[in-house]
Amino acid sequence: MNKGSLSHKLKGERELSRKELDTILNVLQCTSAERKEALRLFKIHKLGEVKYDELICMKNYIENFVEERIPFIYEKNVSLDYSIHLSNEKMLNSYIFELLKKAEDNSQVNIICQSDYQVLSSVLIHLYSRVAPRVKQLVCLNNSGKSENNTYNIRLIKTLNNLVARNYKHHVRYYYDDTSSHLNSYTFYPYMITLNDMAIMISSDYKQGVFIKDLNIVNGINSQFDTIFNQSNDLFEVIENDFEYMKQCVMFESAGFEEMFALQYHPCTILNGNPFLADVVIKEEMPLRNEILEMYKNRLKMYKNKKQCFIYCDEGMDDFLKNGLTTDMSTEIFKPVPDVDRKNLAIRMQINRENVINKSIPATSLNIPKELTIMCYDNDRIIVGYKHPDFHNSGVRLITKERSIYKSMLLLLKHLRDENEIGVIF
Repeated sequence: MNKGSLSHKLKGERELSRKELDTILNVLQCTSAERKEALRLFKIHKLGEVKYDELICMKNYIENFVEERIPFIYEKNVSLDYSIHLSNEKMLNSYIFELLKKAEDNSQVNIICQSDYQVLSSVLIHLYSRVAPRVKQLVCLNNSGKSENNTYNIRLIKTLNNLVARNYKHHVRYYYDDTSSHLNSYTFYPYMITLNDMAIMISSDYKQGVFIKDLNIVNGINSQFDTIFNQSNDLFEVIENDFEYMKQCVMFESAGFEEMFALQYHPCTILNGNPFLADVVIKEEMPLRNEILEMYKNRLKMYKNKKQCFIYCDEGMDDFLKNGLTTDMSTEIFKPVPDVDRKNLAIRMQINRENVINKSIPATSLNIPKELTIMCYDNDRIIVGYKHPDFHNSGVRLITKERSIYKSMLLLLKHLRDENEIGVIF
């Protein structure tokens, strides 16, 4: 980099590369904090602040798909025998915790509350470790047409993913509004939870509330809740087994698409393979073996002239070569790929073919959980698959039906496909 070129680049007249930026930072002997801030500003300059924020939010969505409970302050064994005003945050936490402890597998819990209320989400995570009640939750998503980016919706849906992955019977519906408005600040107790003959009304700042112990009042609240819930839109469709998941993929693909993205920890063996390999790895005892094999053959034909991009972690390829199984190979259906076929498949994936891109990225750039797989088509369809580590015998596929989260995911996947220096994004 000569003096004239450097002068133009420092004035913003020419693009500065990441390598050149590193050279400048080394010459200036920047501290670790200064270097980190310079890199952040460089990425914002390259991507634009709005797009950068959205991509970083999607990175967090993927890497922290499962959140743990946050600690919160509450009193033990509060009385649920009579109605009472909950005058502070500790009282509100205590009554929510005590009410939800009463829930059993056959209970019905109704919730109107945003998932950014972390105490409620934390209590539900604790609840789902022992029971799986029927839950209906209504949330408000930001009207994406009025917002600069989609970070609010991404954070909200990430938490809801986490809850539904723990309890399939957690049914979420949504409606749109301008969530940056102050409407709820001027509404008495806009949020609520009901269980049997009990209800808790919650203030917009999640610091106060009212506990109600009156069957007639609770029935009235539930009646109004059902009216609003029935007029809202499903956020997810849950698929509980891998055969149904494959059928759902075929249905999406049959609707017509030109490009498909898959993101997971391991390389994608299923769609990089062929019918001969499938015939080897599908378990002989599978009751629907022929149907699965035929479905797989038809999928490969469907993909023949479509653009495909498979994104995975470097470590995922090493794990596949060692064990012969990948994220998209359910052990309920498949047995490990034979050693020689693993190596041939790995070689095939190192070479980008016509319409097919296999892209390996370091976990230091994007640490994809082993349990997560994402299928995203350019026909507004997205499927998020997750096998929760707390529930070893089951996995869940969530078809996210909300368009803004699809658009944000597609934005990220296209950047991962096109950007040679992943460090420019993250």
